[in-house]
Amino acid sequence: MINNNLGGGSFGKTVLLQDPFIDELFVAKKYEPEYDEIKEQFYKNFLDEIRPCLKNRGLHKR
Repeated sequence: MINNNLGGGSFGKTVLLQDPFIDELFVAKKYEPEYDEIKEQFYKNFLDEIRPCLKNRGLHKR
């Protein structure tokens, strides 16, 4: 892990990872709400937020 805290909020955190085999950096968001009571309630919102990132993952240029 390059940076274990790029930021976050009440629903989780964002980290920067490096794959040593292909020498690429990746940003990952972990769903980890501060309060268990809201975990199920906001999971769909989290998926809606990250879905566009997954669709565009192969579009970057070196």
